[in-house]
Amino acid sequence: MLGRLPLPSLFGLAVTLAFPAMATADTGTFKARGNEPGWHVEIGQRDLVFGTQDGGSVKISPVPEARTQDGSRIYDATADGRPFSLTIRDELCVDTMSGMPHPSTAVVRWGDQTYTGCGGEPRDLLLGEWQVESIEGSAVVPGSQPFLAFGTDGRLAGNASCNRIIGNYALTGETLTFSALATTRMACEPALMTQEQDVVRALGSVTGFGIDGQNNLVLLGGDTPRIVAKRR
Repeated sequence: MLGRLPLPSLFGLAVTLAFPAMATADTGTFKARGNEPGWHVEIGQRDLVFGTQDGGSVKISPVPEARTQDGSRIYDATADGRPFSLTIRDELCVDTMSGMPHPSTAVVRWGDQTYTGCGGEPRDLLLGEWQVESIEGSAVVPGSQPFLAFGTDGRLAGNASCNRIIGNYALTGETLTFSALATTRMACEPALMTQEQDVVRALGSVTGFGIDGQNNLVLLGGDTPRIVAKRR
């Protein structure tokens, strides 16, 4: 859990929040999936492929031209004699099984069945720079500006409070972790040096992340917020 209102059950339920468009990594495909029942969909350059856990599947070629409605992109087709539609909306969506946030919601309607889930790459929510607001629940030292920058190559950069910080980050289907964290060695006033150590220690304990109701990045250790940051 994020442990803060207004989203006390963020990782236990499928929830959607209005979320501004972020810079995304161009993979040439869009993927979405859902649970209970399990399903997946993928839009490639040529085909749209949909499948369910019970073995139902369909391939639609070529990919239908998307239409827009109320801010959503909708792909309409007929598949196996039944009307098919995929609706994608740029709203934060949290996977009900893994707790991993995704940048889009996805709804598939095929005949009289409806499947709801999450789409897009979680990494796209991280990319760019984030200004650290709090560490382990404590506000940063007044006037300090620690920040974290996530690159498309899995590299972390930024400033830990006094010194530059570098490292790696890794996303799996369920976790976010940091490794090979290092800082430069410039000496600063004691309060900043202590805060810098807190930043590095907090990053080392991170196991996942979320986006709260103010669109802040929340780096989590288990269900406990370790670092909260706002987009720069």
